[in-house]
Amino acid sequence: MVSQAPTDTAVHIRLNQNGTLYCTLSIPATALISPSQNGLLLAPLLTGSRVTLDITQVGETNPGSDLTVIIRL
Repeated sequence: MVSQAPTDTAVHIRLNQNGTLYCTLSIPATALISPSQNGLLLAPLLTGSRVTLDITQVGETNPGSDLTVIIRL
């Protein structure tokens, strides 16, 4: 989620577990949240694993601001 929506292009996010792609998220232009990922379709998050994210795309005019990623366990 973002507190200020991107105006011209979606924000694309890559979530990684121990450096390997875990899932991708996309916040559409003019939206505040991305569609949820179904956790039943994802591999388990391993105890002690390192979770990181890469922002792979943002717009040029107003890319959005205050990105928050929520992982519900």
